[in-house]
Amino acid sequence: MKNYYLSVSLLVFFIFKLNGAPIKNHVSYSSFLIQDNEYCIPEYLSPLYFITQITTNGGIENIDYNTTSQPEEGYENITGDQSLVSVPGGNFDLTTMFQGVGHTVKIWIDWDNNHEFSEEEKVFDLYDIQPSKTANISIPNYVSEGFYRMRVTSYYGNSTDGPCGTFDEGSAIDIDIEIVNPACYPAQNITFNVNDDLELEVNWEGQEEVNQWKVEYGGLTIEPGEGTVVTTSESEFILENPILDMDYKFMITAECDSEDSPTVSADYFYGYCKPFYTTDFFYLTTVNTEGGIENIDYLTDEQPRDGYDNLSSSMTLITNPGDDITINTEYFIANFVLKVWVDWNRDLIFQDDEVVAEGEDMNEQEYVITIPEDAEPGTYRMRVGSRDNAPLDACGLYAYGSTLDFSLVIPYPECIQPTDLITEYITDNSATISWSPGGEEEMWEVMYGVEGFDLNNPEATLQVQTTEALLTNLSSNTLYDFYVRAICHEENLSDWAEGEGFTTEPVICSPPENIYIEEVSDTSAKVSWDDTEEENTWMIVYGILGLDFDELEIVITQENEYILTELVPETNYDVYVRAICNEEEEVFSDYIGPVNFTTDVLSMEKHDKISVKLFPNPAINEITLNADEIINGITIYNLAGKKVKNINSDKMEVRLDLQGLSPGVYFIKVNMNDKSQVFKFVKN
Repeated sequence: MKNYYLSVSLLVFFIFKLNGAPIKNHVSYSSFLIQDNEYCIPEYLSPLYFITQITTNGGIENIDYNTTSQPEEGYENITGDQSLVSVPGGNFDLTTMFQGVGHTVKIWIDWDNNHEFSEEEKVFDLYDIQPSKTANISIPNYVSEGFYRMRVTSYYGNSTDGPCGTFDEGSAIDIDIEIVNPACYPAQNITFNVNDDLELEVNWEGQEEVNQWKVEYGGLTIEPGEGTVVTTSESEFILENPILDMDYKFMITAECDSEDSPTVSADYFYGYCKPFYTTDFFYLTTVNTEGGIENIDYLTDEQPRDGYDNLSSSMTLITNPGDDITINTEYFIANFVLKVWVDWNRDLIFQDDEVVAEGEDMNEQEYVITIPEDAEPGTYRMRVGSRDNAPLDACGLYAYGSTLDFSLVIPYPECIQPTDLITEYITDNSATISWSPGGEEEMWEVMYGVEGFDLNNPEATLQVQTTEALLTNLSSNTLYDFYVRAICHEENLSDWAEGEGFTTEPVICSPPENIYIEEVSDTSAKVSWDDTEEENTWMIVYGILGLDFDELEIVITQENEYILTELVPETNYDVYVRAICNEEEEVFSDYIGPVNFTTDVLSMEKHDKISVKLFPNPAINEITLNADEIINGITIYNLAGKKVKNINSDKMEVRLDLQGLSPGVYFIKVNMNDKSQVFKFVKN
C-alpha cells in the first residue's frame, strides 16, 4: 500500500484559485508529507538479490525493517510507517543485510527537500563481499525540525548506479527521518568497547547542561521501566560483569534542569564474533571427540541458520592438561578446509596462534590435539570452522560451509571442605570459630545465622584467609548455626561443612544500688539511686502498699532520679528500681527494693478551709460532690495511685459518672482555688 502526500504550497494555490484570490502564504514542505510520485522510483528486473534487513542504532526512535522477499519491482516506500528520529548534529548507525554476496549499498538523504537525491546528499557508498554493511550517518547542524526522505539502495556487484533508474538485481527502500529539537538534548555518538578486564564500556557525547544521565539496560526486548537503571554524572558507563553471548539494549536519557531529554537507544552483542555463510549446500555433518573425560558428539543433516551455531552451553569437552584429544569431522558431499581454535587467553577473540588443528581437501578429517600442560582450570571457547576452500578465518563471510562453537573445560582439582569446626570465646554478641583445612586451601567463606536460617539467604557471610573467623553483631542468649567452605577459585568451591550450633551468653546487667526517698509531700516524692557505670536507662515501679506487682505503675527514665507526682496523701507506697541494658532484646537487671514511704497528711490549714460533702458512699453509677465554694477540678485515682479520671468544674455541686470505673476502692482529690482535699470512696 502506497502513502500519499501533498505539499502545502500546491494545496494553498488550489484553494485560493477557486476563490479567485492571490497566493499570500507558503508553508515549508518539511512539516507535511509529499506525494510519492514527486520522487523518482527505481525498478529492479530480477528478484534474486535484495535487502532483507535495515536496522538503526542511536536514534531516539529507530528503524527495524525486515523482509523475506524482494518488494514489488524492487522498490518499497515505508515512510509514514517507520521513522528514524534524531536531532540536528546527531548521528546514528544504519546496518543492512543483503540476500547475496558481493554487492553495493548506497544511501541518500534529501536534506533540502527538493524531491531529488543529489550526489552531495549521498551519505554512504560501499562495495564488498560481506552480506552486512554498517553506515555511521551524521545529521548536519543546520537541519531544521521536520521530515526528510532517506533512500537506501542495493545493487548486485560493484555498482556505479544512482538512486533512480532500471537495474538488474537489488532493491531500494525509502524511509522517513524526523528531526526534532528538544530543550534537553539527548546522548549522541554512542560507542561500545570491551576493555582488558572484559568489561563493556559504553560512551556517548552530550551537552554540558546535563545534570546527570540515566542508563537503563537489559535484553533486546525490554521496554522503558523494565531494565536495570543506573545514573552517572559522566557520559560513560561500565558494565562490569556482562553476560557472554548476550544481546543488550541500552537506553540513555539526559536529565536537565528544564526537562529530560528524549531517550536514545543502542544495541550491542557481547560475545564472540559470528561468521556468516550465504548458501546451505555444504556444511559440517559430524564433529566428535575422543580421549576426554566428557566428549563432544555432534551430528546433523542440515546446515545451521546462516551457517553458524553456538553449542557452548549444550556440548562440552572436559579434559585435563597434557591430554591428547582426537577430533573427528565429516563434511557434507565435498572436500573442505577445516580449522579448530581454542581461545586460551579468554579475550573473546580467536587469534592465529590459538589454532590447534587445521587441514583441507578431505571429506573426512581426524586430528589429534594436545592440551597444553600449563593450561589453567576453567572454561574455554572452542570453535570448529569449515569452508569449501582456503583461506579460512574464525570470523568472515563464506559461500559454503559452517562453523560450530563448543565449550572446552579443564576441571579444577578437588576443593576439599574444611574439618574440625569448633566454636570458642562466646560472648553475648560475638563468637570465634575455627577449623582445619581439607588440603592446601588458602581462603574460606563463612555463613551464619539464627538456628534454622535459610542457607540460600544467610543473615551474614564473610571471607577470610585464615582458619578462624570472628562472628559479630550476634543477639544475646540466642542459638546460632554456622557453615564453612573452602574457596579454591571463584569457580571452584568445596562443599559446605556444618559446625555445631552454639548459644550466645545472656547479657550481664548490673542493678542500681541504694534507693533514696526524699522531698516527700502529700502528693509527690523524689526517688533516686546510685547508678552503675555501664547502664544509663532505668525502670521505676511504684504503687500503694499491698497491691499485686503487676498492678503497679511503671516509669522509664535516663536520669538516676525521678519525682513521683499525683500521689495520694496519707498513703503508704512501695518503690522498686532496675537497670535496662537492652530494651529491644528485653535485657534487664534484677530489681532492688521495695523501699517504702508514706505521703504527708494534707495540712490542717488546707483541711479547715475546705468543706465538701460526698454521697452516696459506696456508690454504684454516680457520686455527688457538694461544697460551699466553687469546685475548680476533680481527680480520681485508683488504689495504685494511677489517675483514672480528671474533671474540670466551675460549680459548687458536681455529679460524677462512675460507669466507666471497675468496682473497687478509689481516691478523689477535690481542688478549690489554692486548697485541696482527698477523700476515699468505694465503687460497687
